[in-house]
Amino acid sequence: ETLWELGALTTRSDATAQITVLGCLAIALPLELRLCRLVLFGVVFGCPADAVVMAAALGGQDPFSMPMAMVIKDHHKYVRAL
Repeated sequence: ETLWELGALTTRSDATAQITVLGCLAIALPLELRLCRLVLFGVVFGCPADAVVMAAALGGQDPFSMPMAMVIKDHHKYVRAL
């Protein structure tokens, strides 16, 4: 998808495109554009703190999907402890 389709630019043409409010927010925040949209709608609907918390939770890596090599350093010691 292009930045125009996602709502970050006003027109499809690169020569005449202006950055929208969503585009300015995307520049300022280190988030994906869909999460910036979530924060923007949170501000519009009067719940910015909730939107920021949701965007932070959705933007991070799932802690339960870490590779086992990073969680268990010594596999032999782990097996003995079981």
